[in-house]
Amino acid sequence: MKKMKPLIIVILISVLLIGISAGVWYYKTKFYIPDKDGMVRDLSDTVTKCTYSSGGGMEGSYESLEISVRENGEVWLEYSSLPYIGAEEETVSHTVPAEAIEEIRSLCRKTGVLNWGELSDSDELLLDAPTTSISFTYGDGEYYSVSSNNKLPKKGTGFFSEVYNILFKYK
Repeated sequence: MKKMKPLIIVILISVLLIGISAGVWYYKTKFYIPDKDGMVRDLSDTVTKCTYSSGGGMEGSYESLEISVRENGEVWLEYSSLPYIGAEEETVSHTVPAEAIEEIRSLCRKTGVLNWGELSDSDELLLDAPTTSISFTYGDGEYYSVSSNNKLPKKGTGFFSEVYNILFKYK
């Protein structure tokens, strides 16, 4: 029995070290990818879709803007809006210049949004106000979203309006 204790300790330490190594590997591969020269770059450069949606207010209105890079490399913007219940829905779908997705990627780099992680809920909750959410598809199919109900980091000040302004100008 006494011979088993050192063996168990060695096994536990080995498992712990393997777990730490796996965690470091996962963090590096999830948030950063090396370019062809071995330099590490932020995954903001790999954003292929950004969706802004707002709705749920008292009037029953909603607005949605989505920019995405298609398989053929074209960048598309899709817009839909309903100003109030019973109104006619407005929809727009067309190609936009590639600079549109580059502006979104630049904002992602500037704010570090893809690295914010899980955010806590805001202390302020407006019951009658619409909820706004922004989501990103990036990397190898990774997905991240943030909501107006979340408490944003300092770099997130004005984030929702910046994304909206970028997308809306291409409508």
